[in-house]
Amino acid sequence: AINMHDGGPYNHSIGLCQVSYNTARLLGMAANAPCRKGTKSCLLLNPEVNIYYAAKYLSRQLHRYPYNISKSVSAYNAGSAILGNRKYITKVYTRWAKFKSEIKTQNTGD
Repeated sequence: AINMHDGGPYNHSIGLCQVSYNTARLLGMAANAPCRKGTKSCLLLNPEVNIYYAAKYLSRQLHRYPYNISKSVSAYNAGSAILGNRKYITKVYTRWAKFKSEIKTQNTGD
C-alpha cells in the first residue's frame, strides 16, 4: 500500500508499516531503490524490508525518547513527538494490547 497523502509529492508512506522512502534512506536503504509514484518495484513494498526499516526507525525513536513509549510512537508517526496525534497513539496502544493478549492466550493454551 502506498499512502499518497502522506509525506509530500515524492515521499509517500509505503508498505505494511507505512515507512517513507526518505526515512528508509536515512536508515541505510540503497539510493538506487526506486520508490516514486507508480513504481511497483519499490523495495519498501516487500513486507520483510518494510518491517525491517520500521523496526529500525522505531528503535531510533525509543532511544531518542528513553522510557517513553508514547513519545516514541508519536515520533514514529510524525517525525518527532507531538501532542496532536494522540488518536494515533491510542489506536497503536489498543492494537498492541490486543496482540499481546492474543499471544498470551496462544502461549497458555486458554
